[in-house]
Amino acid sequence: MLANSGRQFWWMTFNHSEYAEARAGLMDLWLNQTCATSGPCWNYTYADCADTNPCTSDLCDAAHGGCYQEALPDGIACAAGKACKSGVCK
Repeated sequence: MLANSGRQFWWMTFNHSEYAEARAGLMDLWLNQTCATSGPCWNYTYADCADTNPCTSDLCDAAHGGCYQEALPDGIACAAGKACKSGVCK
């Protein structure tokens, strides 16, 4: 989604140029702009890297050798009456 419209895509906000480049095929879904930074991620979909944990972000780049997860900030709602704490829904 476009940042200038005030919308967010899950945990991160795309700016207009990133969104346009991704749509034009100039970067992969993970916002890697070259094959060197994308590595194996170039052909991966979001589902390929999803760990189904609502408290992690699913990412991909060559520096990590492919898919990896990072904990979302504490306090983000993850289920009814629950919030993320150190990457776990509690």
